[in-house]
Amino acid sequence: MESLVATVTALVVSLLTLGLMVRLAPTLGMLDYPNSRKVHTQPIPRVGGWGIVCGAVVAILLWVPINALTLAFVWGSLILLIGGAADDRWDLRATTKLAVQFAASLPVVWFAGLAVQSIPLFGEHTIAYPVAIAITGVGLVAGINATNTSDGLDGLAGGESLLSLAGVSYLAYATGNTNLLFIAAAAAGGLLGFLRYNTHPATIFMGDAGSQFLGFAVAVLGLALVRPEAGSLSPWTMLLVMGLPLFDLAVAAVRRLMRGVSCFRPDRNHIHHRLLDLGFSHNQAVVIIYVAQTSFVFFAIVTMTSTDWKILLVYVLHIAVLYGFLILAEGSQRENHRAIARLTMRSQHGKDVSPILVWAPRILLETVIPLVLVICASLASDIPDDFSILGGALLVAMAIHFLTPDAKNISMARIPIFIAAAAIVYLYTENRPFLSATSHLTEAVAFSGIIAATASAIRFSPKRRQREFYSTGIDSLVALLVFLTFSAFHNISGFANIFFVIYLPIILYGCEIILVERRERKDWLPFATFIATIIFTLRALV
Repeated sequence: MESLVATVTALVVSLLTLGLMVRLAPTLGMLDYPNSRKVHTQPIPRVGGWGIVCGAVVAILLWVPINALTLAFVWGSLILLIGGAADDRWDLRATTKLAVQFAASLPVVWFAGLAVQSIPLFGEHTIAYPVAIAITGVGLVAGINATNTSDGLDGLAGGESLLSLAGVSYLAYATGNTNLLFIAAAAAGGLLGFLRYNTHPATIFMGDAGSQFLGFAVAVLGLALVRPEAGSLSPWTMLLVMGLPLFDLAVAAVRRLMRGVSCFRPDRNHIHHRLLDLGFSHNQAVVIIYVAQTSFVFFAIVTMTSTDWKILLVYVLHIAVLYGFLILAEGSQRENHRAIARLTMRSQHGKDVSPILVWAPRILLETVIPLVLVICASLASDIPDDFSILGGALLVAMAIHFLTPDAKNISMARIPIFIAAAAIVYLYTENRPFLSATSHLTEAVAFSGIIAATASAIRFSPKRRQREFYSTGIDSLVALLVFLTFSAFHNISGFANIFFVIYLPIILYGCEIILVERRERKDWLPFATFIATIIFTLRALV
C-alpha cells in the first residue's frame, strides 16, 4: 500500500509540473523541432522530463526513508534534470553531456556503495575499489545513454523504462528490499504522469532531462538489487532488467565506428529506425519493441534464482532472435516486408459491418459497468476509514460537475469517474467478500464480457467514435504490464490484489468507451459512479 501511495504522489506532482512547464516551454525555448532523423512534423514541447523527475523526487523525499542510496539517487536525478534541461534548451556538445552524466553517476556509485568489484564467470578476482568505481560509473553512464538514445518514437523510451521499473519493483519485493521498491514505484509514478501525453502522436516529449533520468533510475536500482548485501541476485540479471536499449546502444555505436564516424554522432541506426525502414508503422514498431522488452523483463523474473551462465544464455538468445530477424529482414526485398507489415494491421475504416456490432457492445458496456461499480462498492467486506475523505472529495467534484452548464464535457467527467472507479476496484479486490470457486467464475465471466464488449466496440467503431477513441502503443503497454504483473505475483502468498491490476484497466477502458459515446441520450455511468461513491463513503464512516 505504501508503494502505491508513492506512485500516486509522483503521478499527481508530475501532472501538475507538466501543466506548468508546457505553458512555459515556448518562452524557455524548450521546443523540439523536426529534422531528418525525427518522425514528428511540428514543434513539440520537450519538458516531460520535468514532470517525471519532479514527481519521482518529491515522492521519494516524502515517503522513502532517507539513507545513502536515497540521497545518492536524488542527487543524480537533480543533476541529470538540470543538465538534461540545459541540453533540451541549448543542444549541448556530446562531451559536455558526458561530463554531466559522470558528475551524476560517480558520486552515486561511491556514496551508495554500488561499485561492482567482482564479475561472475571471470573468476573470483576482486577489482581494486577505485577501479571498480570507475568501471561501474562507465556502466551507469552507458545505461543512461541507452535509454536516452532509444527515445526516438512516441512512447518508446517511456514504455521500455516502465516495463523495466515493473521488473525492478517485483525483484525488490521478492528480495525484501523495501526502499528500492518505493524508489521504483515513485519513478514509475512520475513516468505515468508523462505517458498520458506521449501517446502517438505525442503532445509532449520527455527530452534529455527525462530520458537520462529513466536510464539512470533503471541502472542505479538494478545495481542496488545485485549488490551481495541486497540478496542473492546475479549481476547478470541487470542485463535482462535493462533489456533491449543497452544492446541497441552498443550495436548502433559499433555500426558507426565501422563506417568510420564518431560513435556519438546521431543517425538512424537504432532498432526503431530499422523497423520503420522495413515498412512497419510507428505503432507497430513501438509494440514490437514493447513485446521484446517484456520478454527480457519476464525472463529476468523467471531466472532470478538461476545460475549466471543460464541468465547470460537467456540474454544472448533474446539478442540472437531479435537481431537475427532484423538481419534477415534487411537482407530481403524491402517491399515484401512493407506488404507483410501492412497485413499485420488491418484498417477499421471504410468496411461495412452489421449495425448490431456497432451498437450492441456499447449497450452492454453502458449496462454492465455501472452495475459492477455499484455492486463492488456494496459487497466489499471492509472499507477503511480514510476512504471517507477520498469519497467526500469525489462527491463534491461530481456534484459540481452535475450542476455546471457544461455537464456533457467529457474531460470534466473523466477525472472523478476514473478516480472513483479505481478506488472501488481497489476496495473490492483488497476486501473480496467471496473466495469460492463459483464467485471466481462469476467474476471471470463478467470481466471477460467487458473485455469482449470493449474490444468489439473499438474494432467495429463508426468513424465518429474512432476520432475520439483509438488504440495506441500505450494500450499494448498496459496489456503487457498486466501480463508481467500476473506472471510475477500470482504465485506469491498474500498477494491477493493481483486482481486489482487485472480488473482496473478493464474497467477504465470500458468507462472510456462509454464517456466518448456521451450524446443527448441518458448516460448512467456518472450517476452510477456517484451512487457507488456514496455507498463506500457511508460505509467508511460507519
